[in-house]
Amino acid sequence: MLADESGVSLATVRRIESDRGPERSTVPNRDAIQRALEKGGIVFMAKDASGGAGVRLKR
Repeated sequence: MLADESGVSLATVRRIESDRGPERSTVPNRDAIQRALEKGGIVFMAKDASGGAGVRLKR
């Protein structure tokens, strides 16, 4: 579903989810996946003084 929603290939999603991680993907592909996740209700939080980076569901 993520591949369909983001417009990237299933192989790319699997590679990012693997132990090889997102560093092996292009910035446009990572951005497309992030937009798809945000559209689905995920909020990405930057690292700040109170803690590390993370994700949460949109309220």
